[in-house]
Amino acid sequence: MRKIILLFVLCSQFINATEVSSLEEAQKLALATNKIIVVDFWATWCGPCKKMDRDTWSDESVKSALDNFVFVKIDIDRDKEIANKYNVTAIPNVFFLDGNGATLNSLLGYKTSSEILKDLDKFAISTEMISTEMINQFKSPSYYNSLKLLYKYYNFTLYSDNDLKKDLLRVCDYYIDNSKKYLSKSDKDYSIKKQKLELMKLFDLAYGFNFEKLDKKLIEIKLSEIDESNQYDYWFLKYLSVKGVGKDIKEVEEYLINNDMKYVIKDSNNLYAFYEKTLIK
Repeated sequence: MRKIILLFVLCSQFINATEVSSLEEAQKLALATNKIIVVDFWATWCGPCKKMDRDTWSDESVKSALDNFVFVKIDIDRDKEIANKYNVTAIPNVFFLDGNGATLNSLLGYKTSSEILKDLDKFAISTEMISTEMINQFKSPSYYNSLKLLYKYYNFTLYSDNDLKKDLLRVCDYYIDNSKKYLSKSDKDYSIKKQKLELMKLFDLAYGFNFEKLDKKLIEIKLSEIDESNQYDYWFLKYLSVKGVGKDIKEVEEYLINNDMKYVIKDSNNLYAFYEKTLIK
């Protein structure tokens, strides 16, 4: 934690120094400043990369927009491990990453300043809302920290426009897959954790307001097979699907009230309220 705190101090002193020399340094700075990382994968022999350096990255409008990001250039010949991690096989290739290195979007090939500016404008967001969970997962990667971040990320999507929301939901998929690597079949609660992640996968449909598909998916799930620790996720999704497709919600509400789960109704209605706002627009 001392390193993270120190970064906050350094960032306040060098707020405009957004370009760094390594991805690890970029991640720490992004976590400290609640910024998104822009990674330019390049090589010394790449003609289009040099053209982007000359015409795009040196453009004053682009340089100004990059103040809202942490910018790092990665030479694919010198940092082959990182290039392989992100499956970079052609350059120039620009990636937008969160502080833990999850990919929001990537742009392959030469891009003009106007093309880059569109995405810089789109991803000029603050991750302050999920800052604590991001830092915890960075410091101590684990199944539970990954889940906590995942819940926060889903809520984070509600405060973005539809175009950005798609990218954020893609990041949620990444964290679901990332959580799987912390599971071991030898764990006593392996099946429970696995079931949790399978339910979390359906959150994409809930937060994407695709209630009809969510309803069809939940019909295939037997309530008797849902572990007690996963009841919240199941009923959160069930309430939303029933309400979203216009079915009678009374039976579900009565079950939740009788089983001391009124908080599920509250949480589901809070999410549904965001959906109703989209109908007004």
